[in-house]
Amino acid sequence: MAAGTVHVAWPEQHALARGGWRSWSERESSAVRRFVEAWWRDLIVVSEPDHPVEKAFETYVAITADLSAALDSWPRGDIATAHFVALSKERLCDLTHGNDPLDGMDQIDDAGGQLERWYVTTGAEWLRDAGELDLAADAERLALDLDDRMKLLYGASPDA
Repeated sequence: MAAGTVHVAWPEQHALARGGWRSWSERESSAVRRFVEAWWRDLIVVSEPDHPVEKAFETYVAITADLSAALDSWPRGDIATAHFVALSKERLCDLTHGNDPLDGMDQIDDAGGQLERWYVTTGAEWLRDAGELDLAADAERLALDLDDRMKLLYGASPDA
């Protein structure tokens, strides 16, 4: 990973995501977990990381199979927040329109739904604190069902 092995087309296919390391001994599995967490923390705090943040995030989620930990571990600070805002712009657009931005992430049940629920609560607050009020409103809007979101945004439901 440090040398550029992030699978940018299908992060969920990274060797560590498929390797079953969580069933290894406690010593081995905790070493893998610590390595992946350190890789993520180091990557997300530089302005121009070696890997696209979007794909690095998906890789981190796929390897750890823990979306909550991935979101909660996102470091605070100007650079990390800028990466979070950039990622959120894309993710919120997908979620708002009923698309699952983590489709194909077999390691986690209902990854898109989990991401949506996180944005409604924690993500919206973080975006608001970052001064991204429009994105925070987009995140809060995810609490509405899809038809109501479309009516609010476009004046009609997707079926109209």
